Amino acid sequence: EAIGLTPFSREEFQKAISEPLDGLSDLERARRFYVRARQVRTGLAQTASNGRWAHCRLTSRAGMAGAVSRWLGAVEALPAIAQRLLQVQIENDLAIDVIRRYDSEETLFYCDPPYPHGSRGDSNAYLYEMTDEDHIRLAEVLRNVKGKVALSGYHCDLLDELYGNWNVYEANSKKIHSVKTERTEILWTNYSLPGTTPRLI
Repeated sequence: EAIGLTPFSREEFQKAISEPLDGLSDLERARRFYVRARQVRTGLAQTASNGRWAHCRLTSRAGMAGAVSRWLGAVEALPAIAQRLLQVQIENDLAIDVIRRYDSEETLFYCDPPYPHGSRGDSNAYLYEMTDEDHIRLAEVLRNVKGKVALSGYHCDLLDELYGNWNVYEANSKKIHSVKTERTEILWTNYSLPGTTPRLI
């Protein structure tokens, strides 16, 4: 309810990114986190800063600014998201340990690790970064699991080398604000997707 009554507002965004959280209730801390995550231009709460409020000047949808429409749509979806999360088993552990714990021939691992620095323009996009060595360790584990793996990223020398013999599926290109260029997101898999034609790098 608190989020539902929160406007898509530059002032709310500034408050969420700049005011200290000490002494706030858990509810208010969660509301401010949601504002940071959903009103920031890049969609990453940890990169929220002055100048990154996701306002619109030229786009509209459903009779309102496109950014406001997206905000309201996200708020409306929260009850369904909360209900879905009640049915999920959540782990808070190192990714490699979780992968080893749940690996089986029946397991599908979808991995979306922090993108390597060589594939992006924003060096502070993630609260928890991964070094190239971390990516190499992850790849060693993923290449040896019994289950199926799908891994998201962008083409870069490191990922192309680590997953070069896997199937590659490309999404439609889109403009990435942090680098101001068109980028194509890639899905590497160690299995074939029915009805699609993968390619090898």
